[in-house]
Amino acid sequence: MPRPVLRLPAVVGTLALLSGSLCTAAELATASASAAPPPFRAWSVEVDPLPFATGGYSVALGWQAAHVRLSANAFAANLPSFAVQDGWSGRIRAAGALRVQLYPDWRNRGLFGALQLGPVATRFTSASGAVSDAYQLVLTPSVGYRWFPWDGRLGLYLMPAAGIGLALATHDEGVSYRAPVVTAQAALHLGWEF
Repeated sequence: MPRPVLRLPAVVGTLALLSGSLCTAAELATASASAAPPPFRAWSVEVDPLPFATGGYSVALGWQAAHVRLSANAFAANLPSFAVQDGWSGRIRAAGALRVQLYPDWRNRGLFGALQLGPVATRFTSASGAVSDAYQLVLTPSVGYRWFPWDGRLGLYLMPAAGIGLALATHDEGVSYRAPVVTAQAALHLGWEF
């Protein structure tokens, strides 16, 4: 049976032409992606699973433009024992905040700095049943990292952040309890950008 005759120069030339075409297409795609203008806007929703696990909640709705992300947050959580005075327990009954995040990356990925401001209503309860309510206005500077595991193709992201809450004003009701003026805050948000 006759076998097809392959001409080496024709095969090499065809492979070179295909390789050059693929490289040029890849370069054009990369150049257009890097030169693409920032998105006009993008919405996102996120939750922090840790408060849900301890009987609270944490949800946020965000909107962004290049380098800036704004979000409105609502949360409640039981405070860990190290965050309250001995013999007392504490619960953030309701809190809300407006947060602005600033990113070096125009896609709002990676490292960010943030500032958050909002009211926090906390109830402290002693072992004997005495109750003290604290209402505070809290300013929280923080840093974090917004990571898209699949390079943003699915919209899913993880966002760990840590900051220091500074109570700008405090109003106490009930049994005297000194609500902390400075608190450490940490979160691990799971979100979806669309």
